[in-house]
Amino acid sequence: MAKDCDHTPVYAGVVNLRLDGEPVGFIDVWRCTKCGMLFAEERRYPPREDYSLGFNEPRGVLSLAVCSTGGGYEWALVDAAPGVVAKCGECEVSISEGPRASSNACEVSILPLSDILNRNVELREVSSHR
Repeated sequence: MAKDCDHTPVYAGVVNLRLDGEPVGFIDVWRCTKCGMLFAEERRYPPREDYSLGFNEPRGVLSLAVCSTGGGYEWALVDAAPGVVAKCGECEVSISEGPRASSNACEVSILPLSDILNRNVELREVSSHR
């Protein structure tokens, strides 16, 4: 889409993530003022040291993956491009065409960030409306 763009991202908003009303993290989202491409960074509660700061140009649709197994819920920021395999908690999420996923280990829901920007997302509700 924008391989030749010299991106000028500005802050577009946030997606707040909750489980049973308690905050579990958020995703900061930026949009390029020239081409409109979205960029994002995830932040988790409690904070971790094992993820990188900054963002890369996505290959597909930046999305929130919500995985549920045995009553537990996990989430991950994923680049939903065909052929991508992402990690969401203990699940391996295989991205098929568009922002859809399949996993043998858990139930997976994929929500494009553009659809949930500047909203509170309850993980349990996302998973139940699969």
